[in-house]
Amino acid sequence: MIQRLAIYPGSFDPVTKGHLDIVVRTSKLANHVIVAIGKAHDKRLLFSLEERVALLTSEIEGLKLPSVSVAAYDGLLVDYARTVGASILVRGLRTIADFEREKTMSALNHALDPTLETIFLPASEDTRLISSSAVKELVRYGKTLGFVSDAVAQALFKKLEVG
Repeated sequence: MIQRLAIYPGSFDPVTKGHLDIVVRTSKLANHVIVAIGKAHDKRLLFSLEERVALLTSEIEGLKLPSVSVAAYDGLLVDYARTVGASILVRGLRTIADFEREKTMSALNHALDPTLETIFLPASEDTRLISSSAVKELVRYGKTLGFVSDAVAQALFKKLEVG
């Protein structure tokens, strides 16, 4: 049996129901999935790396998917993938703009490691509107629209001192 290790990378600031949908769907395609949280040096993040790991770990545990784990990494994703023995990268797509950006990243990753394949999963219809940025903006005004779990919503309200 071929062992397929997939990585679903992101900053997950915060983790949304859209992210979790991609995790569940990816778990059906690979023997094991690592949801890899990047340090994301180029982004202005709300939650620390440790907070993002804790929130995401709690959410993944709630899904009861033993073939999914959470890890943090720093550096190039292809180097991390090589270190853990992954052969698949998974990226969720909500819009055409997402596709254009991810297509470029996929080509760069493939140039760095031709053995690494990228799979694009379109967002499910009910998660297409969800982005971490939109969630943070909604929370600033006391709303979540159910885009995140109650636990993540509470962490956001506390972090943003809302409510």
